Amino acid sequence: MKVQLTKEIIDFLDYWGTIVNIGDNKYQYMPLWFKTNNSENVHEVLTFENLPKELKDWIDIDRQSHMTPLLLEQEIRLLLHGIDMDECENDEGWWETSTGAEFGEKKLEQLLALIKKRCGESSFR
Repeated sequence: MKVQLTKEIIDFLDYWGTIVNIGDNKYQYMPLWFKTNNSENVHEVLTFENLPKELKDWIDIDRQSHMTPLLLEQEIRLLLHGIDMDECENDEGWWETSTGAEFGEKKLEQLLALIKKRCGESSFR
């Protein structure tokens, strides 16, 4: 979508946004939230670092509601990193022996198979 911006908006983007110039193109990014009270016509500019807790909580809930099976798999793999490795193979291994690592690998695969079954195989890679 292309839009014509007013000088005020362009000045606002130039001041608050991130600007990247590549060749003849100028890219601007503005990761800001705006807060306004319904009874006022004043907008408060909020960066991610100073978002109120109620908004951060809403963002967390919204992100969780958009959790895809692939993201869930990635989070599980991150959480269980090392479950399929022994200490000799990798410093992050959970097990003293390769038998334990094989057990961990089977449990990880069982967990991922359960998720695939519940969420649908086509959702996974």
